[in-house]
Amino acid sequence: MHTPDDGGAGALGARKADGSWFKDQLVDLALSAGKIGIFEWDLISGEIAWSAHHYLMFEVEPGSEITYETFRCRVHPDDIDGLEQSLAAAKAARALYEHDYRIVLPRAGTRTVSAKGRYVFNVQGAPVLMAGVVIDTTEATELRAQLAQR
Repeated sequence: MHTPDDGGAGALGARKADGSWFKDQLVDLALSAGKIGIFEWDLISGEIAWSAHHYLMFEVEPGSEITYETFRCRVHPDDIDGLEQSLAAAKAARALYEHDYRIVLPRAGTRTVSAKGRYVFNVQGAPVLMAGVVIDTTEATELRAQLAQR
């Protein structure tokens, strides 16, 4: 089967000609299958960028402007303090940020996620960026809870 604009080379030939498109498709498939969102948080401007799956996971309109408050409004109220303490501790220690927390969504209800990220520091030692992933772990968390009750 040929793609409409592959010049008869077939899909494999088109993939070889433009590996970036293919890689982007594979990355998108992996993120979607793994229920993984990617984020970048510019600590200077406050701007936050989310991957397409991150928008879907948090039930935010794709392409919407994301702020820390947008994100924080989705975090379960009982989990906000722990999340912010974990962020502060990772920044102070210049360590990997790892934290599990719940998000509360308009349609899907309460979900459990696991986040991992790293702060990036400038040459003066000030944090300027945080980048990481968030993974929907709801099913695994529920399964562990069911097994623990047996």
